[in-house]
Amino acid sequence: MRVKRALKVLDFSFNKLNWQKWLLVNFGINRMPAVHIVDRYMDCIRPFGIENDNKGLDFFMPREDDMNVPDIPATHQQGYIAMVIGAAHWRKKPRQEQFITLCKKLDVPIILLGGPGEKSEGEAIATAVGSKVWNAAGSTSLNGSAWLVRESRLVITPDTGMMHIAAALKKPIISLWAATIPGFGMYPYQNEALNEMVEAAHLNKRPCSKLGTKCKYSTCRCLDELPLDQVIEAAGTIWHLK
Repeated sequence: MRVKRALKVLDFSFNKLNWQKWLLVNFGINRMPAVHIVDRYMDCIRPFGIENDNKGLDFFMPREDDMNVPDIPATHQQGYIAMVIGAAHWRKKPRQEQFITLCKKLDVPIILLGGPGEKSEGEAIATAVGSKVWNAAGSTSLNGSAWLVRESRLVITPDTGMMHIAAALKKPIISLWAATIPGFGMYPYQNEALNEMVEAAHLNKRPCSKLGTKCKYSTCRCLDELPLDQVIEAAGTIWHLK
């Protein structure tokens, strides 16, 4: 603000609604608008004559980053679920045991996605479940992971960047919410495909934090009580629709 005052020019600022988020996190008082953050971004630049084309997000992959179907195990070439096991903060994603449970109960091929920090976790999940799980976490670039998302039949993901890439690529998404909530306005944007948001909605202390860095429950119940059966049911419905 000091810079803007010193420049003495016309300026525009994006309202991050930090006060409203603070009220929601600390007192459960919801003053957040029922508007996606992308639409709030668009409102900020509307004075420039920029209008939303309502075609959703874009994600562009350089052709040289494309993978090839033969790079995927033969068991997965007829279709698979892309399961994202990474997130910026651990309170935003299921625990390793929960991913193993999901993979065992989903009777379809699964490819695990994540960064280098999730490589060992992905290996542990794949070892526990068996050959229907292929661990690509830590083995592909961001664009390589996006390619695997694009070629998948369904994406199961926490509240993380890959969720928004999946929305840009118009994939069916089952998003998993723990310490954060869709009410912050960062759910999959204008995704025409089926979008199922799964959370432990019965826990009245949620959201635990704005960014998923803290949990109000000593045992992190927002993670432990995620309704995995809802994920499995939604995945079965989507898989058979495709």
